[in-house]
Amino acid sequence: MTATDGGSATGGSATGGPGGPGGDTVAAVVRQWRAVHPDLDTGPMEIIGRINRCAALLQQAEDAPLRRAGLSRAEFDLLGALRRTGHELTPGELARETFSSGAAVTKRLKQLTERALVERRGDTRDRRVAHVRLTDAGRDLVDG
Repeated sequence: MTATDGGSATGGSATGGPGGPGGDTVAAVVRQWRAVHPDLDTGPMEIIGRINRCAALLQQAEDAPLRRAGLSRAEFDLLGALRRTGHELTPGELARETFSSGAAVTKRLKQLTERALVERRGDTRDRRVAHVRLTDAGRDLVDG
């Protein structure tokens, strides 16, 4: 097994696993592999495993303020796209800005509209087109 074969090279989770909370999960997994397969080159999994663990820990730290604000990362991405562009966007433009599907954007916009974080308005020339903008509450949330 290598760290790049599509499976988890390290096992465990970002907050625990074989190394326990705060322990070196990767070292514990490498010891397990060496016990059952002593000739296995664990070098790649030691490097990639630690990079993945760092990424997971950073992701948790980055997501914490979003959770406190009651937002998912995907919802924040939509709000952030509206804030950084500084103008209204259509759902299609939001999908492109956030690398999301149209259906996912529609679902998230419905939730954000219900929470009064975004507003939709119809296009005066084409009723099929909607324009989305941040509300004051949405802007304040993103800026916070």
